[in-house]
Amino acid sequence: MACSSVPPENRASGIYEIICLPTGKRYIKNTKKFHSRWKQHRRLLRLGTHHSRHLQAAWGRHGEENFAFRRLLLCAPDCLVMYEQIAMDALRPAFNIAPVAGNCLGMRHSDETKAKQSARMRGNKHTLGLKHRPESIELIRASKFGNIATKGKPRNPEAVAATAEAHRGMKRSEATRAKISAKATGRRWSEEAKAKLSATNTGRKLPEACRQSLLGNQHAAGRVQTPEERANRSEKMRDAWAAKKAAGIPWRQKA
Repeated sequence: MACSSVPPENRASGIYEIICLPTGKRYIKNTKKFHSRWKQHRRLLRLGTHHSRHLQAAWGRHGEENFAFRRLLLCAPDCLVMYEQIAMDALRPAFNIAPVAGNCLGMRHSDETKAKQSARMRGNKHTLGLKHRPESIELIRASKFGNIATKGKPRNPEAVAATAEAHRGMKRSEATRAKISAKATGRRWSEEAKAKLSATNTGRKLPEACRQSLLGNQHAAGRVQTPEERANRSEKMRDAWAAKKAAGIPWRQKA
């Protein structure tokens, strides 16, 4: 059918539904051309390759003659997603896989689709067998060490203050803290890293507020330990000194 013979309302953009007449279940979507969209759906459904597996299953169960294509409303192209979401919220279409208009948020793939995606993504087919040049390897290696575009560039005080304010008072979850602890357990600084840390902190002066916060244990200030805590601490200290003595480690280094 030529476009000139298509009614203006069929060439307009808007929201439509594909409804299963026996069950009343529907599929809702937006389109910029009504007259061609129904043809596309029917072609995919007849081939058995429609992206909505629910609609495809119902099509095979009830037959093509039990489905109808209906225009719900006409609207401007820039309002399609908004009105599609309004229609989905009001009618709750059972054949839509994604509950959010305009994206796949909330969509769950079938196990078969997941297996196909996994097989397709396994291995890099585009660069299979490709060997990088040494200079490319060096660029890739360097790109893993921070942002190259901003490397060595000092941040302005406003940005530093904004970052500090965003993280102030933030508490990590117990799971995150456990992961950080497990990753850091047994880690030893290399001599090069120790030298860099020493050079960075040599001559560095802490702000007065930081210096005051480090004077004494602020978290336990004024707290009196219980007899059980004192006994437990004393026992651990005795065990530690006994272990040093057994290992032949002197309790005080001679000058």
